[in-house]
This record gives sequence, structure tokens and C-alpha cells, in this order.
Amino acid sequence: MTNTNLLEAKINESGKKKKHLCAVLGISQPTFRKLLTGQTEFTTGQVKTLCEELGITTQQEKEAIFFA
Repeated sequence: MTNTNLLEAKINESGKKKKHLCAVLGISQPTFRKLLTGQTEFTTGQVKTLCEELGITTQQEKEAIFFA
């Protein structure tokens, strides 16, 4: 389960728009919203891409956000 609060904080901290992240992930904004709210799960590839985009570099931080 994704820790939405931590992920939202990382997105805000990065200064990147959700629209940009959707484009990078190749998904629509409604699909991204479902991922953020835990209605659907991120794929491994999506997690990897988001980590690169948001500067999530440590395994501990990755686990805290995506595997809460």
C-alpha cells in the first residue's frame, strides 16, 4: 500500500507537476489519481520511474512510500 502523504510530499518537494509525472509514466491523470489514493497499485516500472523523477534514492525511503 502506498503512503499517499509521503508521496504527495515528495511530489511537492520536487516541484514537478502531476501532469508531467503522468506523461513520464504514460498514464492519464485519473489513473494517476487512482494510484495515489490506493485504488490501484503501482507497477514495479512505475515505482522505478517515480523514484528517478522524484529523487528517491534510498531503499528505506522507497519502502516507506511504496510499501507502507
